[in-house]
Amino acid sequence: MTLTSPDGRAVLVRRDDNGPVSLTDRLRFAVPLTLRARCSLRSGDPVLLAANPHRDVLVIYTMPFVDQLLVSAHETMMSGEQP
Repeated sequence: MTLTSPDGRAVLVRRDDNGPVSLTDRLRFAVPLTLRARCSLRSGDPVLLAANPHRDVLVIYTMPFVDQLLVSAHETMMSGEQP
């Protein structure tokens, strides 16, 4: 797999047979320290893992980013705007 974080708010996990990260026997993988630092993600922090099967990607969202998305969605909903 290849893991990237284009904006430092989430980690994108893409299938890559030649990538530097692979699943363990327990179907786990480690997010490299450089990406964890970029996203301010510490070991044991809760995350939201979302899959986009059409793009063959997993996204690891940090909780601060999820909070930001929810606040934005809530404000839009309360203002009556259409997303």
